Amino acid sequence: MNERVWEVFFEIHEGLRRQGPGSDRSTLEALGKVAGLPGSPRILDLGCGPGAQAVLLATQTGGHVTAVDNHRPFLETVARRAVDHGVGELVQPLCADMRRPGLSPGSFDLIWSEGALYQMGFGSALEACRELLVPGGHLAASEAAWLRPDPPPECVRCWESEYPAITDEAGNRAIIEGAGFEIVHSFVLPKSDWWDEYYTPLDERWPRFAEKYAGDADAMVAVDWTREEIDVYRRFGDYYGYVFFVMRGPL
Repeated sequence: MNERVWEVFFEIHEGLRRQGPGSDRSTLEALGKVAGLPGSPRILDLGCGPGAQAVLLATQTGGHVTAVDNHRPFLETVARRAVDHGVGELVQPLCADMRRPGLSPGSFDLIWSEGALYQMGFGSALEACRELLVPGGHLAASEAAWLRPDPPPECVRCWESEYPAITDEAGNRAIIEGAGFEIVHSFVLPKSDWWDEYYTPLDERWPRFAEKYAGDADAMVAVDWTREEIDVYRRFGDYYGYVFFVMRGPL
């Protein structure tokens, strides 16, 4: 997408608590399966977005969270939220490409990423995360997956245009194990994680932007993309979802 499309895309999503499927409940479920963290763990949140999970991780663990994203307005929101929740000194926003964050190997006890590792390719992302973890450190990440073996062709076409590497849960498990991680726990995000804080407010917004940008072809690409994404999940959400994996790295 060109710069204008991204500009309108971010405008449509501005102010949302999350920029993808997820919830505090799911974040806490995954965190509850991470055993043996030190008293003040060093945590990396890759692709943090506006930081709902980064702030929650800081408040729950008392650890230092490095929150990485390449969209500065998200990081400004992260910083404000951290201060509002009394953990401003624990959350460090870092504007960087998650593929090359410039962080030292073996720097983190826990790496977190909700719905973002696909941008690097799941396998490549796992290898990069492994290098940043202490021996035996944990990685918790949600990844898109087919939940049924028979998705309709229209659904498949939509995913192939956006994320052709999508596979099923077994395929993701094989990628995880191939990268040297042990799976500690996994669960499928409930449908409420898609609707409550993400798709419902987006579904209320896009008609307003369709009216605002009528006649602006580039802007309408972002509007139509948002509308189609919601519609595809509404029609075919039983066939795909996000699986949250909690993993332990090699010793």
